[in-house]
Amino acid sequence: MKGYLRLQRYSFNEAFQVYQKQDFAEAFFRDQNVLSSLKVFSSGSASHLRCEPASVSVQRVPCSLTSTSLFRRLSKVGVVRGTDIITPCAETQVGDIVINDRLRRILLDEEDEDWEVFSHGERAELLFQLVRLLAVGGRWCQYEDTVTPYIDTARALYKDLVSVEKDPDGLLVVRSVVLRVVARDADGVPVIPLNPEHPQDVLFLCIDPVRRVVAVLSNHFGEDFVE
Repeated sequence: MKGYLRLQRYSFNEAFQVYQKQDFAEAFFRDQNVLSSLKVFSSGSASHLRCEPASVSVQRVPCSLTSTSLFRRLSKVGVVRGTDIITPCAETQVGDIVINDRLRRILLDEEDEDWEVFSHGERAELLFQLVRLLAVGGRWCQYEDTVTPYIDTARALYKDLVSVEKDPDGLLVVRSVVLRVVARDADGVPVIPLNPEHPQDVLFLCIDPVRRVVAVLSNHFGEDFVE
């Protein structure tokens, strides 16, 4: 994922409400600071966005988890042996992603016998998507034998992306609003992410309405090595 996974931050100076998510995303891609600095990929290389996209589609991403405890279920169904070792499996393929262990299979393959261990709502959560993003990796990826590095890195990345606060009962809640965004040119061709139908090609806008900061996480599955 080296060179393809990027985290960038921008600030904004107006109040934000959830119902303004479409307007916010469109304004984001009109901003000259964004156009001159946001990285996009084409033909195996990265460059700046430069030109304003013709259209922007927005989907809100659930973001309510404040711990990684749901991943303990991986041990209960044998995806992880003991507390940490990822269980291998016969090689299979989902799209252009080769799978040879049970972790990637339960994350990607709807035919997996334990798919329903995680609900549709849990799979939609940003934290779950981050674990999947890291565990599945890129086209050229050296995988870990244990699950802990993926979960620990996803947890750290999650903390960088979203902000939390305490509710009236003293419980931690996520206050950030997360959007999955696709920007297209005048011909309807995706500009960023380059291949939005691919599970590993993503662009998330993580908006903190209090601090007025947006953390932008983008990833491209990749074609060739990037220096």
